[in-house]
Amino acid sequence: MRIFCIFILYFFVFFLSSLNAAPDEFEALLNQGNDFVHQGLWDRAIEVYEKAITINPEVAIVHYNLSLAYFYKHLELFDKNRALKLYDFFSKGKNENNKEVEVSDNLSLMQDLEKLQIEELMISIRLDNKNGMAHYFLGTYYYNNGNLIESEAHLKQAIQFEPDYLNSYGVLASVYEKMGNIGLAIECYKDVLKRDPENNDKRKNLILLYNKLGMANEAMDK
Repeated sequence: MRIFCIFILYFFVFFLSSLNAAPDEFEALLNQGNDFVHQGLWDRAIEVYEKAITINPEVAIVHYNLSLAYFYKHLELFDKNRALKLYDFFSKGKNENNKEVEVSDNLSLMQDLEKLQIEELMISIRLDNKNGMAHYFLGTYYYNNGNLIESEAHLKQAIQFEPDYLNSYGVLASVYEKMGNIGLAIECYKDVLKRDPENNDKRKNLILLYNKLGMANEAMDK
């Protein structure tokens, strides 16, 4: 009986220590992943974020950070493909066959990475609907893929939760332009200029929209 009690005691102590260790390991992995992102080591960041999620899948920020790692890895492959295509252009089509295979493989991996990024963004938003940047990335994805309704919804939430992130206004203005709602697009650009009066790119866009509506006087005022 005494031996049994000692066994139960040791088991209880081990169980408590494991509960304490898990949050510590999770935080360590999260910080390590962040460090890898800052160093541009996307593959290593992805690896540790995925490991952190196995410990605690209910933390929104780790899903969001993982989505960013997938996103930056996607951009890295995009730049690599562009470089390979430029090499092919300047070598006047004398590119080796393995270059063409590499481009094809990269495209396939880029598609997989984009899918993973979107999945993680959706999980992040489900766990924390107030992450404005997650809404921005998701809204931009939907815009690029022609889903204007979903894009509008997420970009409006991006602006609600991150009103100083001006890229959201620009993408939302593009959404409204494609919807044919020039008036709302104009309001988006005006909101940008209220926050950043020196933003000449958005000022030019605003002038173009005024001209589309035949509002030359308003365009001159800008």
